[in-house]
Parts: sequence; structure tokens; C-alpha cells
Amino acid sequence: VNVDNVQQLLCGNQMTALLMKDGTLHVWGNTNASCMNWDSVRKQLKKEELKPVKVAFTSIAIFVITEDGQLVVGNNKQYEFYKGQPVVELLANRKVVDIAATGNEVAILTDDNQIYTLGAEGAEPNAEGEKVVSLSSGSRHFSLLTESGKVMAWGNGKLGQTEVPAKLQEAGAVDLVFSTGFQNYAFKDGKFVDSWGLKGYVFGTDDLGRDVFNRVMNGGKLTMTIGAVAVIVSTIIGVIIGCLSGYFGGAVDMLLMRVTEIFS
Repeated sequence: VNVDNVQQLLCGNQMTALLMKDGTLHVWGNTNASCMNWDSVRKQLKKEELKPVKVAFTSIAIFVITEDGQLVVGNNKQYEFYKGQPVVELLANRKVVDIAATGNEVAILTDDNQIYTLGAEGAEPNAEGEKVVSLSSGSRHFSLLTESGKVMAWGNGKLGQTEVPAKLQEAGAVDLVFSTGFQNYAFKDGKFVDSWGLKGYVFGTDDLGRDVFNRVMNGGKLTMTIGAVAVIVSTIIGVIIGCLSGYFGGAVDMLLMRVTEIFS
């Protein structure tokens, strides 16, 4: 591969895409599970002689923008509608100029400066009449950069990835935003300006990157529930046996007490 001719190199979920400047698109990896629509996308590109200019991955699919502004999704029913309206109708008189994808959502920017998030019901940010120049995405969120240098974000902000610092929402603050995972990075004139999003984990993570504190809390809730239920059940049984022993006495009392001692 001549690196001077590479337009985009993208890593997805067990998938990789290499897009060349001449429109040649190479896709490889686990296409059976992580890129199930690739075969139909590839056939459509070839049949209609479309030239790809940008690629995006969700966790199970690939999306392609072509030189003439088409959005190619292939055989993918999950993204056929946007809030009840067929995407084909939505983009009938529009061209797609940029694209970004999270694990299961796709954000597209059209030539009339509109943003549509496919696969989601939430509202996109209002650019307040400013031209949006680029989209970026992490695992569950999106960010955008306007022509004046303002940054906005939307999507799942549970870990602070959509809480853009106030200074980055001012005109001319940055000229490049890069989002990944649960983090975002802003640059100005090639220099790092600020980052926002995940600040780390209280108990760290395990060897698979899972939040240990969150797992302890969830595991603890289950343990306490089981313990509480066990105490309640044993209390009810103990009260019943105690009442029977005290009421009947004699042999019944002796028998029940011996059984109780065995369990103890």
C-alpha cells in the first residue's frame, strides 16, 4: 500500500477499512458478525459505479458516503427510517457530506447543514445557524465542530463525554476535535487545548477493561438481596417452629428442637 494514496484508515468492532484516494475500498475482519451488510454495500458500490469518500462502522455494520453525496447502507433495515420517515425520502434532495458512527447509531451531515442521527430517538444539537464542518464519534456519543470553532456534543453522556467545557463553546476555540471511546480531545493550530469525558475509575478496571467499582456495587446488591431473603425466610420458619414447640411441648418440643439443632 502506498501510504501517500491512503484517504482513510478506520478500525471498527473486529473490522478494518482502508479507503484509497482513487475510491478503492478494502474491508476485512469478522464480516459475519461485525459487518453483516458489507456484501450488499460492496455490490451496490460496484453495480452503480459509486466512488466512496468516507466510511464509518457501527458494531455490526458499515456505512459509506460516495463522491456524489449518497449514503450507502446496503441491506440494513435498522436504519431505513429516521423518526418514522424513510431515510431514502429524507435524503432525496440532499447530499451527505460527513458521517460518524457510535456502537449502534449513525450521525450524518447534509449539504444544507442538517444533522440526522439514525438509530436514535434523541434530539441533535442546534448549531444556531452556524455551519457544521465536521462530525466525530465515540462509543456512545457524537461531537461536532462549527465553522467558527465552537464544539457541541450529544448522545449518551453518562461518563461526561457530552459535557463540553465552556471555553470550547466560544468562537475560535478549536479547529479540530477527535472523539474516541468515552473521551474527546480538542486542538487549536496543531496544539492540544483540552479534553473531556471519562476521568477514570474509582477502583480501576479488570483485565477486560470493565469498571471494578460498578461490578462490586452490582454484585453487592445481589449478595445483600440474597442475604435479606435468607434471613426473612429463616425468621418465618423459626417463629413457626418456636410457636409449635411452646404450644405442644413434651415430645413435640424435644423433636423440633433436635431438628433445629441439626440445621444449626
